[in-house]
Amino acid sequence: MNAIKFIRLLLMMLALGLSVLPAGAHNPSGGHATSTIVTCAPNPVGLNAPAVCTATVTDNIGNGQDAVPTGTVTFSASGAGGFSSTTCTLAPLGGFSASCAVTYTPTATGTQTITANYPLTNTGTHRFAASSGTTTLTVLARPAVVKAFSPTQIATGATSTLTI
Repeated sequence: MNAIKFIRLLLMMLALGLSVLPAGAHNPSGGHATSTIVTCAPNPVGLNAPAVCTATVTDNIGNGQDAVPTGTVTFSASGAGGFSSTTCTLAPLGGFSASCAVTYTPTATGTQTITANYPLTNTGTHRFAASSGTTTLTVLARPAVVKAFSPTQIATGATSTLTI
């Protein structure tokens, strides 16, 4: 293929919005591809009881240039309730992942969608693409009751404590 045809092909691909970079390559417009996973515990949670929601952001570039994402994550909920803070700052988790957590206290029963959004982040050295994740939090009218005896086995006539 001669140079003029190659340039025309590249221009046509760009006009159509197609990538001209090989798979896994650094994308200068969007940066390193990331994924965001959010979990909340306990789940289910009782009405007006706190749940800790954790966001984990992972660099998925996969070409040997992976880095640990930095910056902040913003949380939101589809139902009634409140966060201890709607943002948190990522801390390295291991590998090419970082995480942070907030506390969410639901004030309505049913199911709620908790969303964690990681924005496009430019560190100067790396540019991480935006990503988001969701989880479903089930809110019960009564708090989940955990019962535990201590000690779990006792001799006849001995005492044990029930913790609820």
